[in-house]
Formats: sequence, C-alpha cells, structure tokens
Amino acid sequence: MPNRALTALTARQQASLDLLRVLAGVLAGIWLPFVISHSSIGHDRALSLAVDMAFLVLAGASTTFAFRGRLSWRRWLRLARDLAIALPLWTIFNAEYSTHWWLWACKILALLYLGRLAALLTRIDALPPSAGRLLLLAVVMPLCVWWAATGWLVLGGDSGTTDARMRLVRAIYWAIATLATVGYGDIVPKTIPQMLYACCIMISGVAFFGYILSNIATLMLRLDAAKQHQEEMRDRVEYFMHYHAVPPVLRQRVRAYFKYLWSSRHGYDDVEVFESLPRNLRADLALHLHRDLLAKVPVLKDAGPEVIRDLVITLRPMVCVPGDIVCRKGAPGDEMYFIVHGEIEVLDDNDGVLARLHDGDFFGEMALLTDNPRNATARTATFCDLYVLDRKSFKQVAIRHPVFHSSIDEKARNRLSTSTLPTVL
Repeated sequence: MPNRALTALTARQQASLDLLRVLAGVLAGIWLPFVISHSSIGHDRALSLAVDMAFLVLAGASTTFAFRGRLSWRRWLRLARDLAIALPLWTIFNAEYSTHWWLWACKILALLYLGRLAALLTRIDALPPSAGRLLLLAVVMPLCVWWAATGWLVLGGDSGTTDARMRLVRAIYWAIATLATVGYGDIVPKTIPQMLYACCIMISGVAFFGYILSNIATLMLRLDAAKQHQEEMRDRVEYFMHYHAVPPVLRQRVRAYFKYLWSSRHGYDDVEVFESLPRNLRADLALHLHRDLLAKVPVLKDAGPEVIRDLVITLRPMVCVPGDIVCRKGAPGDEMYFIVHGEIEVLDDNDGVLARLHDGDFFGEMALLTDNPRNATARTATFCDLYVLDRKSFKQVAIRHPVFHSSIDEKARNRLSTSTLPTVL
C-alpha cells in the first residue's frame, strides 16, 4: 500500500479543505471588525467561547490534511498558520477580545483563507463559470461593506445615536451609500479622521463598484450570448427569405424551427460542441449520451463495447418540424433514426396512421443491412430531435470488427423474411 504521508489530496478532499478555510476566513472577516468596533462584545464570555470553538473546528479540521502529499517548508508554514488560527487562545487565557490584541491578531491570518474562494468555486463542476464569478462577488462585496461600516464605527461615526443596533444599521447604510458614491448627506463626517476615511471609502468605491458593475454587465452579456447569436441567425434568414420572396407559409415554418431550436437547445449546436473535443473525449461523451439508444436496436444486441463506442461517435443530430417527411415509401434507404424527443407517424399508402413512434423509439434499421427501399412513409407529428446513423458509417465500423460484421450479415438474412413494420421502415 502507498505511504499515506506521500498520498496526494484527492479533488474532493482539496475542495473540502478549501471550503473549511474559506468559512474560517469569512468568520474572521465578520467577527474581528465587529469586536474592534464594539468593545463591549469582548466581555461576552459565552460568545467568545462559541467563536473560539468555531475557529477550532474550521481551521483545526484543515490541519488533518496537512500531512497528505510531500512535506516541504511551505507546508510546515501553512501548518503553523492553521494551528495559530485554530488554537482557542481567548478561552485558554480567559482573556477579553477587546483588551488583548495579541490574541486576536493570530485570527487575522484567517483572512488569507479568502484567497481560496476562487479556487473552491472552480472545483464545483456543476457551477457555470458565469455563476461562479457572481458568487465570488456575492461574498466579497458584503465583506467590503461590512469592513467599511465597522471602520466608520471605530472612528465614532454617527455617535449621536445611543442604540447600538441602530448605530450598526446606520453604519452599514452609510457604507453602502458612500461606496456606491451616492451619499445622501444625512450621515456626514464631522472630524478630520472621519473625513479622510470617507474620502478613502469614496475613492475605493469608485474603483470597486466600477469593477463590480463592469463584471456584472460582462456576465449578463455572456449569459445572453447564445440568444444574441440565435437572433442574429434569424435576422439573416429573414433577410434571405425576404430577398427571395419566400411564401408566407414556408416562412412560418422556418420561424417555428428557430423558435423550437431556442426553446429546446438554447441555440447550441451539437456538432460544434463535439467537434471542439478530442476524439477519445468525444467518444466517451457520445457513449454516455447515446448508449441507451443503441442498446435498444436488435441488430446491435450482440455488439461489443468497442463496436458501440465506434458507432456512437458517427451519430449526427437532426431536427424536424411538424409535417416533415423523414423517409418516403419506395425511396432508397441508407439511414436509420433514433427519436430523442418528439413523435413520428408511420403512414400507409392512403396517409393512414399505421403506428406512432415516441421518445426512445427507432426506425429504419434494416437500411443498414440491405439495399431494399423503404416500405412505409414516416412523417413528424411534432417537433422532433433525431439522431441519424447512416449505412456508410455503419459499414466502416463493421469492417473494422470482423466478428460483428459476420453476425449482422446473418441477422440481415434472417430478418428479411420475418420483418414487420415499423422495424423495417
């Protein structure tokens, strides 16, 4: 077994470690300014004990990961920092927060943990990048407001109010108004330190909130980029149809197609996504998405995993609007279809409905095995998302796997005499 001291952290362990440290950093960012601005809080033993225990749990738990991986002087320094933050010094020395600065000075080191917030958000796989940046701002911005408010209280801002709770709320109000540079003048600095502090907060607010607003605007544009791209495509199609005098009925079908494409896929293109990936990763993703579709096809029942892997990567998406003829009776058949979403009607010679196919069904598989023409017509009853497997790609995969090739030839001969609708469509 590998030596535990030399075993690196897993991704989940690293995420857990970052979460504990970020929580300790947030606690320090909230608690320490509050203690400094409210000296009476330091005499509350029960509250001091609770905060000490919180630091012990959050920062102390992270030290359990300290001996994972290779030990170096940097890791020893981080371990010393974690221990300094975690040790319940206030409880051990039975001291007060407000009078023993050297005790809470160690807790200031916990603010360094806030630098792990961005790394933690990037490790959350289910979180979109834009949402991650918004969450980062959602944590940093309230802390900045809180620090500005407690600094204002330390300088005696709004000292005319005797109610401690009201003073805190008014300080937060002042901090937001000043950082946003929209101060209303109802709470104003009166001393030189307060004036200088207000100037610094306003200058910081111009840069800080300017950065926040620009990031939010950028994020909103990114969130809407797909829709904007879809609208541009629709505009080009509209100009095209107007220039070529396309009939109104056909125009409505084209518009309905784009509307469905946006509502169902939000404008993304399967082909573009898959082509941006390397072949092996593309095959793994396609296998995850389409394994169940191929598993239902009788002619592929005995196909091995390598055959299925080669086949799924050849599937191509197809979107049909209501009333489209997917395949017509008597036409050459060289493709089979898998229904992801939608409904397909199988028609007879008089356009009567012989069968209805729904999500997860397939049809046209005999086109992969024989050169016989279609024996029925398939028409879409609703908008349909299909995946298409063509005979050329199928044959190429079969040739690379001789055992599978011989088995499908035998199945083709057996099924020609026993096939029924809609499996031989």
